[in-house]
Amino acid sequence: MRWACRRCRNRCSTVRWSRAPARTPIGGGCPAGFIWILYTNLRVNLLSHGGAHILLGLLVTAWGTVVGLGPRNATFRWTSPLAGFDGRDRARIAAAMLFACAGLAHVLAGSLVSISRYEVYVVVLGLGAMLVVFDRPAATLFGRMGAWTCAAVCASFLLGGAGYALRSIDAVKSAQALHATDDQMARFVTEYWRGPVMVTRWGRINWRNPNVVAPMPPPSVAIPEAVQIAQAEAEAARRGIGLALLYDGGGTVEPPAWHPVARLAARRIGAGETNSGITLYAVTGDDVPRIQAALRDFAPTVPAITMLEMLP
Repeated sequence: MRWACRRCRNRCSTVRWSRAPARTPIGGGCPAGFIWILYTNLRVNLLSHGGAHILLGLLVTAWGTVVGLGPRNATFRWTSPLAGFDGRDRARIAAAMLFACAGLAHVLAGSLVSISRYEVYVVVLGLGAMLVVFDRPAATLFGRMGAWTCAAVCASFLLGGAGYALRSIDAVKSAQALHATDDQMARFVTEYWRGPVMVTRWGRINWRNPNVVAPMPPPSVAIPEAVQIAQAEAEAARRGIGLALLYDGGGTVEPPAWHPVARLAARRIGAGETNSGITLYAVTGDDVPRIQAALRDFAPTVPAITMLEMLP
């Protein structure tokens, strides 16, 4: 999907994330668009859990590498740029360069806003690079460190990384809640509704389902909302669909003629917040009574982890 670059306002070949396949590489015809993507990603990542940690580690590692290199008398040559450094200095440079490549790639082109499942590896890599860069001070410190001091340092690291452990546990809970929601929605469609549906996300709902499961038109900034609404209505009419299941956060534009009937959401295990919500829409007013009747039969079988709310 192509879009208008914010910088040059041209139809450049910069690609945004969408459900449509990418036609060209990112920034393939517009450097300004590619730079804007890097800037936007950096700005978002700096608001995350560990973006500042990674940048701080990069600065400390770079500073330690420059300061740790003593005066060299060798002449720099492009063919042998490391000829004037001994093995210890080369190890410092290699560790700093490795961490710089991984850290910058992760901050500029990676994602730190989900559940921190990748950034923890970059942080650990940064700690390892610091031990190589500051090898002499680290050896002196560890040689003089007693048992209680070592325990205090380890406890400090555990306390500083507690957020990663808690977010990892929360990710497992959220995944279980997501699975529970999809499983209950699939059970409702196959056992109680027994008819064609339109969805914004495939998965468990179309597994061993003999009925039609049609996808909603994917949201796109290049297509006017009125056109997207018309496409959804036309597809529902063509396939005889009376029920649409729209997941939260998909960005889909639902037709105003559709009637929200109920909402199914999973309760997070160990927390009071809800997650993974799905809104059930009746495509026409005549479909509302049938959906409500199926939901009345389905409601007593909903487990405690899932909440079913009837909408007015």
